[in-house]
Amino acid sequence: MREGPSFVTAAPSASRTVLVTGASSGIGQATARLFAERGARVFGTSRRALGDDGGVEMVQLDIRSEESVRQCVDRVLDRAGGIDVLVNNAGVMHEGFAEETALTDAQAVFDVNFFGTVRVTHAVLPGMRARRQGHVINVGSLAAWVGEPGEGLYAASKAALAR
Repeated sequence: MREGPSFVTAAPSASRTVLVTGASSGIGQATARLFAERGARVFGTSRRALGDDGGVEMVQLDIRSEESVRQCVDRVLDRAGGIDVLVNNAGVMHEGFAEETALTDAQAVFDVNFFGTVRVTHAVLPGMRARRQGHVINVGSLAAWVGEPGEGLYAASKAALAR
């Protein structure tokens, strides 16, 4: 099995703090648990308030809201002092042909999948820059390069992250 990036596989640092968006299920939950198993202090996010999950401290976050992003990042900084790794995983799937999708629905897909990632990154980067360290990981999709019929808006929102 191929080893992952050094910030996942390296010996854990007692001060390493990881923030994973969209950690209530799927890839985000698995990623958050992996970091926790490797000794990092992990904060996972979900739109709904959840209890801690497998060594992951869950924090409420709606990445569509500047205020929610600010509150979430402030809460993590208050508890941990800094964020060493940000994993932008939160996203929504959209199925439907673009020409049949209302513009407001199309904008909602981009608001989560692209602008949500931008919002959280903007909130976390100043601290990383001040400490002169950190990693930002944006979870994409193969759909960014090979979209399926009916997934054009989802594919486009993921392609926006990949460029």
